Amino acid sequence: MKKPFLLSAALLAGIALAAPIQIRDGLGRSVTVNAPANRIVALSLTATEILVDIGANPIGRPSSATHPATALRIPDVGSAYRPDTEKILGLRPDLLIGSVGTTAASARQLGALPIPLIVTPDSSLKDVYDTYTLFGKLTNREAYAKARLEFLQSRVKRVIAKVPSNVVKPKVLALLAAGGQSFSTTDETYIGDLLEKAGANNVAKGTPSADPRQPGFVVLSLEQIVAANPDVMIGFRAVTATGAPAPSPFERLEQSSAWKNLNAVKNNRVHILSSDPFVTAPGPRAVETLETLIPLFYPKQ
Repeated sequence: MKKPFLLSAALLAGIALAAPIQIRDGLGRSVTVNAPANRIVALSLTATEILVDIGANPIGRPSSATHPATALRIPDVGSAYRPDTEKILGLRPDLLIGSVGTTAASARQLGALPIPLIVTPDSSLKDVYDTYTLFGKLTNREAYAKARLEFLQSRVKRVIAKVPSNVVKPKVLALLAAGGQSFSTTDETYIGDLLEKAGANNVAKGTPSADPRQPGFVVLSLEQIVAANPDVMIGFRAVTATGAPAPSPFERLEQSSAWKNLNAVKNNRVHILSSDPFVTAPGPRAVETLETLIPLFYPKQ
């Protein structure tokens, strides 16, 4: 009599563990997920890196998700912007997780698959912190996710404490080349949030986005940039599908006669950085991002 009772208890426990939970994701969609999810395909660098950090390795990742090195052992499912649905289905996942910045464009296509899809917000450091908590809940690793989150927060706090408080913040212009244009990053983006935390006065702060598909990214006119006369300019350069660097986001500016008169140019404070992790990978590498940015704004500190 005891064996049937033990079996029933185990079944009941399994049912309890797989209880459905409802999530309101970064696209405003209500998604029902059976948690814990055991076979997750990560569709963004953010999802990959946070899942690996909390010890819930996904079974699939975007081809560009190469950090940490252990992620390279995970099968890739194509580009973060154009995932391969056949590869995804072949892995038999029970959950897909992406991020707004990379997955929004393919959300309709992915949402048609018979697998729940969650797209997490990624426009601030707070979004990263909230994603740790969510992933802990989805994978039944809440305690470990909390510990990893607290470790990340403590490191971020120590780095931000290095920002001088008694000096004038430099005016900073941050540009990202995409689709043949150079977009300025406002305070409504992840990198814009980190610019501010690193002690920058973002010249694009508060500028409304003309394109709702690109929230937080704006195209400033040459006149606006000249009027702002930034002290520091940072260009975030992506890598093309062939592996070659994308065009510099400063190309248009460099062709102007006003270029050489900008403070950042005159003082040799124009920098080119990779878009990964600064723009495309909100997540555990926030500390490294801040450690890179702060010396660019305060080189003598």
